[in-house]
Amino acid sequence: MTNSALASEHAAVVRDRLKDYVHGGKHFTSDEIAAWIRRMNTVVSLAEETEEENRSLGRQLAIVRHNAGPASVGGNVVAFPSRRPSQPTRNGGGDAA
Repeated sequence: MTNSALASEHAAVVRDRLKDYVHGGKHFTSDEIAAWIRRMNTVVSLAEETEEENRSLGRQLAIVRHNAGPASVGGNVVAFPSRRPSQPTRNGGGDAA
């Protein structure tokens, strides 16, 4: 569910509509409660979508950092990235004449 609206915007609408009921001047109708529940479901869906996107970005960042270069393992020990085997050249990789 990708919407242009943010979860915070939906939550603000619910909050603003509930302000009328704070001092008991109005009573809830079932239609109003159903509308709030639908809007809160939208808030939950948007928040879950954002959380999943953040988890995915976190995993991608961890992969990039892992492949970026040396990483500190502990103390003064540094893990270097594994080397790729070099591709042999036309002469087989040797320099003999």
